[in-house]
Amino acid sequence: MTNRQTTKVSWSSDRIDGVGTYCLILRLKKTARIRIGAMGHMAFPQGWYAYMGSAFGPGGLRARLRRHFHPSHRFHWHIDYFRQSAEAEGAFFTEAPISYEHVWAASVEAIPGASIPARGFGASDCRCPAHLFYFKHRSVMRPLTQCLAGPIPPGEPLTFVHYRKNCS
Repeated sequence: MTNRQTTKVSWSSDRIDGVGTYCLILRLKKTARIRIGAMGHMAFPQGWYAYMGSAFGPGGLRARLRRHFHPSHRFHWHIDYFRQSAEAEGAFFTEAPISYEHVWAASVEAIPGASIPARGFGASDCRCPAHLFYFKHRSVMRPLTQCLAGPIPPGEPLTFVHYRKNCS
């Protein structure tokens, strides 16, 4: 793991303009039973969640994060269903030209206290056990940050964008 500094930007920043990999940070304020598309209804405990994804298509990271920060009523991915109950707090991202989605998922799963709340969540197109991870306490942010920064080359920054509900 690395102690690299994380760059922080606001959601309105013009620094979010490329493609890359992201880790969405969510908070579920109370335990909930949520329907996750074809997976059916599942119980999710109160706490913090990290969801790994990538955005290499049209619109890149800004479009994908906008979708996660401003939930739609059109559901496409598992996270769209979960996002109806969980609040987005922000996201880590890198604009590295390769995807770290699966590497990050494997690394995050190994963090002490991490658990998989729903096997297969966000991972229907790969062999990962899941791309959504649960943490009981917010104190996981430091080890999570180190875990995400680890595989990224030294010249490529890991950036965090904090989301506030009243900002666009």
